[in-house]
Formats: sequence, structure tokens, C-alpha cells
Amino acid sequence: MLEFARRAVGEGSVMDRARRLYKAILDYSLEVGYDEDLSRERRPHGCRTAHQVFAEAGSDGRRFAMCIEYTLLLLALAPAAGLDVVPMRKLEAIGEGQGFVFGHVAAGIKSEQGLMLCDLAQRRFWRECEGFEVVSQQRLLGYVHNNTGIIFTLQGRLEEAEVAFSRALEQDSGNSTFWFNRGSLQLRRGLARDARGDLTRAAGLEPGSVQVLTNLAVAETALGEREQARQTLYLARTLAPEDARVAFNLGVLAYEEDDLVSAERHWREAVAIDPVFRQARRWLSTLLRNTGRKEEGFRVLGGLT
Repeated sequence: MLEFARRAVGEGSVMDRARRLYKAILDYSLEVGYDEDLSRERRPHGCRTAHQVFAEAGSDGRRFAMCIEYTLLLLALAPAAGLDVVPMRKLEAIGEGQGFVFGHVAAGIKSEQGLMLCDLAQRRFWRECEGFEVVSQQRLLGYVHNNTGIIFTLQGRLEEAEVAFSRALEQDSGNSTFWFNRGSLQLRRGLARDARGDLTRAAGLEPGSVQVLTNLAVAETALGEREQARQTLYLARTLAPEDARVAFNLGVLAYEEDDLVSAERHWREAVAIDPVFRQARRWLSTLLRNTGRKEEGFRVLGGLT
């Protein structure tokens, strides 16, 4: 790997050497993007290491890397190219799925012009790092384990996912995303007490996160702590009054306390905010049909596509 980088870059300015390395990686049959196939067959080990990305081609003779794996590769090759590279992460989340949160990672190259971004996943080279923050290599490794945990969860390998999220926390216990993701996993596994502990830590690190608060309220509800769950959801609603999931969960609390009027109001609110919110429509439809309004209940259910 290092000899590959030395041969590729030669002499010249930091920008010239970085450009040659950037091009050499692309020419080395490396595809970079967001992998939609996260099956066990394609990703048996979760995130790949820099060496795996570099050395292990697929059956079609091509190599593939997600943004975090590309950044690992560039960090590994940079010293041989005489480049000073740091990992960077986009400040806002770019994707949410299955109850988990992740972001976009790229590489920053230190030069005479300051820190410049080399973002192969977006096919952008040598631009200002607007929207990105420098993260430590320790935090980057945390993201590697975190993303592995997400991949394992999507594959149904929940125990292995927990190990991966725990490794992410060993690398960086100050990252709310890692606590949130492990807590969300524990909710799926029915381990409400463990989930509450992790989600409480996440909320302490990121008190303004509605998603963290909503999942925390679900854990509190599962433990029978309904009044605390209600207060958590009220806080979430204050932060994001147009969040359909908050309204839905307030409806669930009301329903479990036989307050059908409030449950109906909250679920109607959730559907008004998000007309394709399947769970809210189904629960509202069931309530309406069970209270003698069958036609309206079926109309609500008919709004699902």
C-alpha cells in the first residue's frame, strides 16, 4: 500500500501530490459511494479496514468503499505521499434509518492554503471544508465500529451489533450518537432498562436531540414510568412541535391509560403532520373502528399506500 502511494505522487506541491494520489485511488478500480447492499454476503465484517479496501477486490475485479472506508484508506496512504491528513465529519446528519443516526466522513489535507477537503465519495477535490469539522482518529475509529453496528443490525445480527456499538463507546464515550445507537438497539432487543441507561447518557450529551428524547420516552414507557415518559415527550414536543413521532407516542401513553379522547387527538395530529405515518394511521384506524366509527376507521387506513 505504501509503495503504491509513493509511486503515485512523486514530487511537487501538496496540492499536486494530493491530486495524484486522489487520481491513483480512482484509477485503482475503486468505487466510492453509499452501499445499498449491506447484506451479510457483501459485508460479512461490517466496515472494511483500509487494507481490505485496498487489497480485496470483488468478483467483478472492482473495489468499493463507503466514505468512512475511503477516509481510512487515505489516512493510511498519506504518510508515504508526504501528506498531512486529518479525518473530518459533516456537521449535520445525512441519513437516518432503522432508528440509527450516522453522518458523512471525508479527509482534510493540510496545505499552504489551509485545510482543504478531499471528498472522494462526492467526487470533490481540493475545496474548502465548509460544513465539516475535524474529528480525532480515535473518534473516527469509533465511527467505524458504530457503522459496523448499524450494518449488523440491518442484517439481524443483534448481539454482534451490540459488541460493535460497545467498541465504539470504548473509543469515544463522549459521542452521543454511539450511546443513542446502542440504546436504540437495546430497545429492539426488549432490554428497556439497558436502553434507558444508554439513552439517558445520550440525552445528557445532546439535550436538544428530539430523536434521543423520543426513544428515551419509549424506554421509560416500557419500564412503566409513564409520567416520566410524558415529561420527556413534552420536552421533545417543545423542541420540535411538528414531529409526528412525538405526537404518536403521546397518543400511545394516553391509550395505555384508557384516555381514548387524548389518544385520538394525538394520533390525528401525527397523521396531519405526516400523512404516510403507517403506525399512526393503523392505531388511529383501530381506535375509530373499536369505538363505533368503522367507516371513518377504514378511510384512515385507506390513506396508506
